[in-house]
Amino acid sequence: MKESNIISEIKKGNQMELEKVYLKHKDAFRSWIVSRFKITQDDATEIYHQSILSFYENIIGGKLIKLNCSIKTYLFSVGKNKVFDLRRKQNRLMGLDENTLPKDTARSGSDDPTDQLLIISKQALLLLGNPCKTLLELYYYHKQSMQQIAGQMGYKNENSTKNQKYKCLNKLREIFRTEVQKEKIVIHEV
Repeated sequence: MKESNIISEIKKGNQMELEKVYLKHKDAFRSWIVSRFKITQDDATEIYHQSILSFYENIIGGKLIKLNCSIKTYLFSVGKNKVFDLRRKQNRLMGLDENTLPKDTARSGSDDPTDQLLIISKQALLLLGNPCKTLLELYYYHKQSMQQIAGQMGYKNENSTKNQKYKCLNKLREIFRTEVQKEKIVIHEV
């Protein structure tokens, strides 16, 4: 059956077509996502379930009427985004402190540039130190306003807090660049 017909069949409630899609792409998806993103089989299975569910909900909800790519490509793209969401969530839950990043982690030898950059980012934040580390965590991770941060950290007002945040970000960028150069990682800026 053509993929465009599969979508319309699923929209009509044909669960057999959804099951066929699920079984057809499951092994390839899990294998790809485990090797590409270095995650566990259990996480890969969970991400596949979430991707299939998103596929189904988008069809039923009318968001997905026609694909400009194959169903496989669509599922893999959704899965990739789910992995990024999972990692962001894990990083927020993990927090960023000296116990989170062992000294040898930065030179773990991971071949994935994304993993290396994530490790270097954490290391740069640790090297940044306080009060900048705290200010940036309050703003970006805890979503506090400049006014809240000013009160909490003892800055004069909102504007001075914004100014300090700007300086902290520049300092963090510089530390990050230095660490990237040490590791000899090539970053292609867009």
